[in-house]
Amino acid sequence: MTIPPKDFSPLLSFTQKEPAERPKEAIDDLIPDKIYSKQEIVEYLKQSREKCRQLIYALTDETLNERFKEGDDPSDMDYPILEILLYNLRHTQHHTAQLNMLLRQDLDKHMAWSFRAGDLNQAYQNQ
Repeated sequence: MTIPPKDFSPLLSFTQKEPAERPKEAIDDLIPDKIYSKQEIVEYLKQSREKCRQLIYALTDETLNERFKEGDDPSDMDYPILEILLYNLRHTQHHTAQLNMLLRQDLDKHMAWSFRAGDLNQAYQNQ
């Protein structure tokens, strides 16, 4: 959600690792530089959500068609902003599914799902 993407700086640090360097439980090549606390993760989610909200509210017909260009290599992403937002939504769904799988495998827990913003806050307050 950083435009241009070259200006991206992660809110929580991570390192890209080659297969031989990854922990056996890793599900991706990006490995957190430490085990983050629940508070750090929640703050990261709040900041990410606000960044997304600001980006979406600032969209206009013109900006939807501006390009999200990752770099100058022919294989780099080069999409209209609207398409990269849809790509990010799908990417987030992918990682949500990975986390859901880990919760079920390791803790025998499942995620509560919501159809409206705010529903989950109420559900978790009642636990």
